[in-house]
Amino acid sequence: MMETEDLDLPPDADADAYLAQESLHKEIDLIQDTMHSLETRRIFVKLSHVLFYGTFLFVSKSTDTPADAIFGFITITIALAYLDARLFILIQRYGWLYDWTLINRQLGESTLRYNLTHTRFEGYESEWVHLFDYTCIPFYIITTISFLFAIGVL
Repeated sequence: MMETEDLDLPPDADADAYLAQESLHKEIDLIQDTMHSLETRRIFVKLSHVLFYGTFLFVSKSTDTPADAIFGFITITIALAYLDARLFILIQRYGWLYDWTLINRQLGESTLRYNLTHTRFEGYESEWVHLFDYTCIPFYIITTISFLFAIGVL
């Protein structure tokens, strides 16, 4: 445990209040880092979709019947769109956890400290709702339509 003499506090500062504030900042930083990691994963999901777009476009141009490429691309698109929506929901739940932490720590509640379990916010929304949200649907619909145009189906 850290001694109060080891802290660089102003002479009139309360050591317990200072440690509580530092603990809150560390907990908030942990939640923010988790949200940032999930956002990075969302970007990688979208980049992998673009990679699959190019791969299936190449495969469909190489064969006489592009039906397998169309089926594969649409299957991958649905799977990645669902994963993107799932990550979006997790980011939203960690945002709720962030708000909960700020409010309840200011009220003096110290239960569930450094607990990143977001399951207490489950049941509010489904992944399928966010699959058709403005953050997911335009990207995946536009790439699918442009894929179908590029191979000559539409």
